[in-house]
Amino acid sequence: MTALDQWVQEQYRALPNYNFGWWLTTREHQDVATLVTAVQFLYGRFGKREGSLTGSDYDDLQRALGRGVPPQGAKTVLNRHLLLNMWRPLRLVERVQSTKINPLYLTDCGLELAQTTQPRGLLEGILSAMRFVDTEWTRPQVWTAYSGISVCPHHVLRTVLEGVDGFLTRQEYRLFIARMRHDNDSDISEAIGLIREFRNSSDSICAGLLALEQPLFPNVKSYQNWVDMDLHTFSLFALGTQFRRESTVLVLAGTAVDATLVNSFVLPEGSTPVQAVVPENLKRSVQRRVTLRTPPADSVLDTPPAPSIEINSGQEAEGYIVRMLESNGFEVRDFSRLRGLGFDLWARHSTTGSVYYCEVKSSTSLLGSINFTRLELEAAEKYRDRYVAFCVENFNISESAGEVWTIQDPWGNLPSIKVPNTITTFSSPRSEWRSSAVRLE
Repeated sequence: MTALDQWVQEQYRALPNYNFGWWLTTREHQDVATLVTAVQFLYGRFGKREGSLTGSDYDDLQRALGRGVPPQGAKTVLNRHLLLNMWRPLRLVERVQSTKINPLYLTDCGLELAQTTQPRGLLEGILSAMRFVDTEWTRPQVWTAYSGISVCPHHVLRTVLEGVDGFLTRQEYRLFIARMRHDNDSDISEAIGLIREFRNSSDSICAGLLALEQPLFPNVKSYQNWVDMDLHTFSLFALGTQFRRESTVLVLAGTAVDATLVNSFVLPEGSTPVQAVVPENLKRSVQRRVTLRTPPADSVLDTPPAPSIEINSGQEAEGYIVRMLESNGFEVRDFSRLRGLGFDLWARHSTTGSVYYCEVKSSTSLLGSINFTRLELEAAEKYRDRYVAFCVENFNISESAGEVWTIQDPWGNLPSIKVPNTITTFSSPRSEWRSSAVRLE
């Protein structure tokens, strides 16, 4: 028996029913766009008051999320997953009665999420405050059964990732992190050492360690339920700013590994690419690179605008571009949920001080024509070289990945957008915008 094998088995024996691990979410992956849309929907229905969702409310919320309504209605699926997670652990809604979904009301955090221009920053604060097990963050039926475990998952994950080169695989999380009972320095140091030893072990040893867990469950279904919830707890922390999930790998933001996995480098003139040393199994074959022209300094244009009060629902594609820019030295402010400005993101490079106004156009397939509203066109004309359109094609929402093109100064490079094809929309055909765009590679 190897030292790793012995350690894992001792962990199983020390936990009641063997399968106790961090259980914070249900079997549904949460994303920022869904949560923002949901709190905005509830705010539109109830404002700051408590209220009860009707059957038609559930169906309307399901449609607002871009999902089909089941034949029996959306109440059961939303109560079982999204609204349950919004109550515990995210604390975006509160119930009047702890055992019933309705009536409910938006918490202060829920109200703020419905209106903020920085949803990931707000969620980061919620995630960093979570404790497992704790009456404030854990569902009652869980914390009564899981007594004796006291862990701040965000602190553990950040400290561990700092000690293991900035990334953690799902298998490493399951074996050495998810069953930690305490978050003291010695336990965290032990986990870091075990993960490093695991990475140097043979494939057969790794497979043998993972094979130890399934026989502990009474049947295949209960095991699969736990595996699903384990994955979603693992990925929950990617809602914030400190971590990003790439498939089954959790990455610490701002590290060399993160910069390589984002696979998109936006470098103002005079900057140098990030030099990253990344494990072979995480490398991508192509790095994307584009240089943006540096416009002359202007004290007026280089100041972020005041936010509008009009709310617009956000999209994960904007978040993808935000993380890409932040990982390459930009300070970014997200205005994607606000109307009246003509752009989605305001970005300033920390080294050059250059400011850019960024508009994100995205599609889950190929982009055809890209459309600009009158406000976007006015902003493009006003900011010229500072205005950059990010075109994201074949965007995969679950993996937050896609093919990215940039068009700097669309006003000067896309003549078609100056001729409206409707009263409020200005369009550039694919043949035109592709000739002016720079592919990130």
